[in-house]
This record gives sequence, structure tokens and C-alpha cells, in this order.
Amino acid sequence: MNSATVFQEQDEINNKLFDFDVTIRELQGIALEAVSARNEATILHSASAPGTYSYHAGLAALRLIFVSKHGWEMTRHNGVEGISNKNLGVVLLFQNVDVACSMKDPCPISSKGSGIAGLVNNPAGYLWSYMEDEDKARENTHVWFYCVSFNDGIVKAELSKPRAIKNGSFGTFDERIFIIQDDDWSDLSVKSDKPDTDDQDFDIQISKKA
Repeated sequence: MNSATVFQEQDEINNKLFDFDVTIRELQGIALEAVSARNEATILHSASAPGTYSYHAGLAALRLIFVSKHGWEMTRHNGVEGISNKNLGVVLLFQNVDVACSMKDPCPISSKGSGIAGLVNNPAGYLWSYMEDEDKARENTHVWFYCVSFNDGIVKAELSKPRAIKNGSFGTFDERIFIIQDDDWSDLSVKSDKPDTDDQDFDIQISKKA
């Protein structure tokens, strides 16, 4: 199997993100929101609380960034929560991982269930009914994960597309776009650019597969 195509230089990252109608700064802000939410967990909470808080905050921040952009909508598919764009044939999910932006492929902190595995692996598992009659260009290759890691006080993040889910984890990757690398962390703050929901007025649509 071919290794992933990795985008880690500023120009090539910006070019790839143009297709998603998102900036690197917006994606960096999502990661910082997710990491900040870990602080809500106390010693009284369960051991899994930091990751749980991080996931919910990361998903909310991801949706907040994209839902006001053209063509993007919230999606819930077989218990899988994310954001999607019918025109692009893209589903985007949030994921906490062991380490991002490394020579090693990221691994999800929690095992992936049948809902996500079916969405990524099953070429017949179309999110939108109209896609059933289209070319198989809109198959599992269009499920992307925004992967965020937090280790020893360092945040890293990448936007990546796995080829498959195997045994509850990612298989090999097709593309990996590095969003927060080692050199980026010192330039970022937790209070990063994020939209203010109090000043926004937009319709939130939720796509569900029947």
C-alpha cells in the first residue's frame, strides 16, 4: 500500500485547505478549543473525562467554523457526529489521537465503532441518497478526520483521510495535512480566533441518513 501524501509546507497546506473553504488559523482555533476543554475535568471526574470534554468541545468548534460556510451542514449518520458538504462529497469528523503531525500515523484514543467503520469502509454506505447513482469517486476516500493530540503540554493537529478503519483504529492514510506542528505551538494561544455565536445568525441544518 502506498504511503500517505503529507502536506506540511505553508503554501501546500493553504492550497489544500482552499478546497475546504477553511483557513489554517480557523483549524488551529478548533484544536485549541478542544484542548482547553480538558481543563474542565477535575480529579472527581472519571479518568476518561478530559478526552470526553475535549471531543465535545472539538466537535462543537468544528461545526461552528463550518456551518456558516457555503454548502456545509451538521450531519448525524448511524451515531456518527460531524459536518458534511454534499457538493464536495466530504464528511469531516473530529478525533482525539495519540500523536498528530508525526512520522507515525495517528491512532484514535478511543476505538472506532461500526458506525464510523461503515462510513469509511463501505462504498455502498452513502451518506446522501443521490450519491447512489454517481461514480464511486464519492466513496470512503472522502471521509476526513480532524485529528488533535495533546502530550506534555504540546498541541498538534492534522486534517487527514484514512483509507480504512481496521480493528477499531485507522488503517493507512491517503492524505495528511499538518495544521499544528512543532514550530506552530509557541505562536498560538488558547484564546485563538473563533466565531462568536452571540453575533451570528445562520440556519443549522442536520443531515441524517434514512
